[in-house]
Formats: sequence, structure tokens, C-alpha cells
Amino acid sequence: MFATDALLFSIYPVLGLIPVKLDRFAAVHGNLQELLKWLALIWLVVGVTEELISRAFLIDQWQDVLPAAKASTGLAVTLSALTFSAVHYYQGLTGLISNFVAGLLLGALYVLRSRTLPSNVIAHALADSLGLLAIYLNLVA
Repeated sequence: MFATDALLFSIYPVLGLIPVKLDRFAAVHGNLQELLKWLALIWLVVGVTEELISRAFLIDQWQDVLPAAKASTGLAVTLSALTFSAVHYYQGLTGLISNFVAGLLLGALYVLRSRTLPSNVIAHALADSLGLLAIYLNLVA
């Protein structure tokens, strides 16, 4: 996921798109205490709750209401990714795109790992942690 974000972040300027709005996390830049606060929040709350809601709940619920077919799993993952992306609207258009792609990847991981969440929570929290570390180190604007 982090590599996909890095690729997308490098493509956005070429396409003339405004970078992902990360101002919500501006206080993390160079501030170890703020970084540690956010990291604790990500590992204890964000990774778990977003995966419970966006993957375990939404994918399974969409799967229940969609007609039984092989395509229904892919559609359930896509609809879940759209919802996950919409929740991150505060990051702007490019944030919506990045979070949609992340939602697809995490949805695929959830399905491929027999609908279990531990690997999703770890992947999600790790990706968010690396992103925060990049902000802390001023590697992203």
C-alpha cells in the first residue's frame, strides 16, 4: 500500500492534480510527541476500527445483498473501497483516489486471507505509520 501511495503521489503532479491534503497531520512534522500520539492512535484505534467497518462489516454486508456470483465479491470489495475513500474526503480528490486504491488492496487482502482481519489491521496501521513517519521527517509536503 505504501509503495502504491508513493507511486500515486509521484503521478498526481504529472496529471496536474493537487497533492493529497495532509494538513490535518501538520503538527506531526518534526514533533516526536505528536508523532507518538498519532502512532498510538493508529495502532490502537484507527487500524482496528477502519478494518472492522470497511472490510469485515461492509464487504460481508454487500456480499449478503448482492446476487450470488463470482463478480459479487469484487463488487462488494469495490463498494467497500468507495465508502472507505469517501470517509477520507478531507484529503481532497487525490486523497479520495489514494484511499480508494488502498481500500481495494485491503479488500482483496481481506478476501484472500479467508475474511480474517489481523493481516489487514497490521497492513493498514503499518501504511499509516509509514505515512506519518514521512510527514514527521518532512518527506511529503
